[in-house]
This record gives sequence, C-alpha cells and structure tokens, in this order.
Amino acid sequence: MSATKGWFLPLRPTEKALSAPTLINGVAYFTTFLPGELASTNTCVAAGQGFLYAFTLQDGRLLKRTVIGSVLPDTPQIVVPPPDDNSEDDDWSPDLFLIGVGAGEDGKGTIDTQQSLIPKGIYYLYGERE
Repeated sequence: MSATKGWFLPLRPTEKALSAPTLINGVAYFTTFLPGELASTNTCVAAGQGFLYAFTLQDGRLLKRTVIGSVLPDTPQIVVPPPDDNSEDDDWSPDLFLIGVGAGEDGKGTIDTQQSLIPKGIYYLYGERE
C-alpha cells in the first residue's frame, strides 16, 4: 500500500507519542510532544509543544489535530459532566469530553468528542414487509 494523504501519521521527526490512546466509538485520541529546538533560541531551554490527534480506527483518517500548548501531555481522560442541580433527569445529556489536554478547545480545558452515553436504537426487520 502506498503512503497517501490520510494513511500515515503526520508526525515531525522529533515528535513523540508518550502516552496510551483513549478509544471512543472507533476513534483513537492520543497526545504527542514536540521538544523545542535549542538552535532557534538564545537560551539553554526551549519550550516544546503538546498536540492531540484523533484518528478513525476503521480507515486511519485524521479527524483532529489540536495544539494543546507548551505542556508534556498525558493520556486523555474521559469525563462526563454531572447534570445541573436545577435540571430534570430527562434534560441531562451525558456527553463525553476529554480532559488532560492542556487548554483544550476555547480555553475550557476539555475537548468535545461529539459522543454521548445515550443508547442508540438498532432496528431489525423480521419477515416480509406488507
């Protein structure tokens, strides 16, 4: 198989994946770290960059690449926010978010996975249709 766009991991030569992936509904979320380059600074310490990637397991498509800041990132952790105190049980939507990803999206410290714990119905047609 030839290496075509979307079929290989676009890491830079010194970028390293240092933690285990988190798998949610056929998508692998994992973090990497790219050390800073000393040649580009006049100091002996250069800050690196952390990144979050999301790939589909079925076809290896890159869904997301997010810069998470000058941190050494850990394994993304799944969190489900609790319902509000003044909301009804029927109003609660158990959406899945990732934490441990630096500033996350919009500086909230989380990444929205667009997944939920709400069961999805699967319907089967048995017999002939009239």
